[in-house]
Amino acid sequence: KDKVPPAERAVLEKILDGLQEGKPARSLDLSEEEKFAIRSMGLLTLKPILHAFNVDEVDYVLDREKMMDVIQNDILSKVEYCFDPKSDMWTLVSAKVESDISTLSLQEQAEYFEVLGVTNFDQGLLCYNLIPALITQLLNMSIVYT
Repeated sequence: KDKVPPAERAVLEKILDGLQEGKPARSLDLSEEEKFAIRSMGLLTLKPILHAFNVDEVDYVLDREKMMDVIQNDILSKVEYCFDPKSDMWTLVSAKVESDISTLSLQEQAEYFEVLGVTNFDQGLLCYNLIPALITQLLNMSIVYT
């Protein structure tokens, strides 16, 4: 005997059809009722994604706006099969910059950015500040330190 409730079965079939077409569940415009019917499934393709684009230090610091335009207008359209603008987010990161400044004092970090031609670099743009903030926004959650 089938133990799957009819509402849950209907949503799962809809999701299966989408997955077979290469569409993640988050892109299927499920209603709140449909999402509620399958809440116990914990489907990964229903979760939003944070895409981090790793760029070199020049693109990260000096050509940041230009690189953001390239990603927004060129790259995301080429990866639309895995990027849903309604639910997903993206950001720039630079593993090179983060590695270079990881052991530096704040004064040394300021000097590093001055060498690159930037004064008053926004520390909020660094991964250890930015990514937790974006994740809390993406998941509609808050961070509480106890």
